Amino acid sequence: MRWRQHRLTIHCFSLCRVSPFHAFNRRSSTLRLQPCVKVESFRKQPGQQSLNAVHMPQPLKELTRTLGKKYPMSSISDEIAGFTNYLLKRKLPVEDTALQVSAMKIEEEVRKQFVSEGCLEENSPSVREQEKRIQNIVLKNLRNITYCWRPLNYQDALCRLYMAGRMDGIFAATMRVFGEIERRIPDFAPHSVMDFGSGTGSSIWAAWQTWGENLHNYHAVDLSASMNSLAKLLIKGGEEIKRPLIRGVHFHTVLPPKVHCDVVVATYTLSELPGMKERVEAVCSLWKKTKCFLVLIENGTRSGHDVILEARDTLIKESRNGITENCDGYVFAPCPHEQQCPLPQQTKPLPCSFVQKYHPFPFPWNEPIKVEKFSFLIFSRGQKAVDQDWPRIVQPVLCRARHVHCHLCCADGTFQHAIITRKKHGRDVYRTTRACTWGDRLPVKLLPQEDNAVEEE
Repeated sequence: MRWRQHRLTIHCFSLCRVSPFHAFNRRSSTLRLQPCVKVESFRKQPGQQSLNAVHMPQPLKELTRTLGKKYPMSSISDEIAGFTNYLLKRKLPVEDTALQVSAMKIEEEVRKQFVSEGCLEENSPSVREQEKRIQNIVLKNLRNITYCWRPLNYQDALCRLYMAGRMDGIFAATMRVFGEIERRIPDFAPHSVMDFGSGTGSSIWAAWQTWGENLHNYHAVDLSASMNSLAKLLIKGGEEIKRPLIRGVHFHTVLPPKVHCDVVVATYTLSELPGMKERVEAVCSLWKKTKCFLVLIENGTRSGHDVILEARDTLIKESRNGITENCDGYVFAPCPHEQQCPLPQQTKPLPCSFVQKYHPFPFPWNEPIKVEKFSFLIFSRGQKAVDQDWPRIVQPVLCRARHVHCHLCCADGTFQHAIITRKKHGRDVYRTTRACTWGDRLPVKLLPQEDNAVEEE
């Protein structure tokens, strides 16, 4: 199908399946783009957020080699792969209300089936037996369709599996999210960081790698004593007597009551809480501990995105209603707006996720480069930045001959498919978009719409 030249900047192109998001909101109106800044280097435009493949800190790589010799990892490589896949596919626990609704639907279907078969008689002497049989069938069907969520008990052996399989990927995702704060606010110099659900200390290492010269206090909070012991061992370079590589790290099993930090982070933690009530309470508690930025990271799956959206709605609601103290917060990233997320409203919804390449630990079974897929939220205190309304690219950019396809989350709360050309949008916008990657912000302004119909031939 060939498209005529027209004035459309963003329009529907659903007949050409160029991405998984081929089903999106169809509009007859148009949106025009205007560059917000003058770009000197198109490959280094101000909205660029992606990083090159992340390298693990050299001391950490050497230490994992030492631990690999002490605890032979090659013999348990299958266990590491299985545990990693289990964590990535792990879903949220089913809420009691949802469980009751499912049980009622199943019971209604079972009773209809009994009535149609003539097995259900109200005045029969075996009513109790019939009801018991119905309950057994309902429970059996409910178990088959309900995800069995169980809390993880991290002991020493499981902690080592977690370190070998997940620490490097979590470190890469956290570096990418911290890098967004560092690039957009170069003058930001935090003095303290709190990691809720710190695990083996991936976020502590990422904060040290990003703002190490300015940070003086690190607070690692994890319920597992084995995780805290392993994290301490890694920070001290593998020896208890040795001077720690990162100074000022304090370990806690619960949130310290009188501690407030510039940056508070929770990586892959909220999804491990037993229910929505606990997640909401945790988000509120973390926001009270936050001086500048609250960073939440989860798996780039639908379950992980649901957790992020739940936390986002909670923080926005509290900021607007004034439930929490000093609630002058706003969504810093990745959303350019605070309206309802448009992605779950699509015909075929996909999670809002991003990717980061990284060089994993030098174990024999690891590939040279891996990719971590994640969803995240940065909630900030203070006033919104001038460039806060720049649209975000939420899918891979597809470069074609003389045009570029990109999918944008826009400041008006809509999800749009943009086709950028040099002739219709100018050299700067075209070359900037062509150099962008998945997760970058496009430094353009959305102009008022014009009612132009799309013509096709």
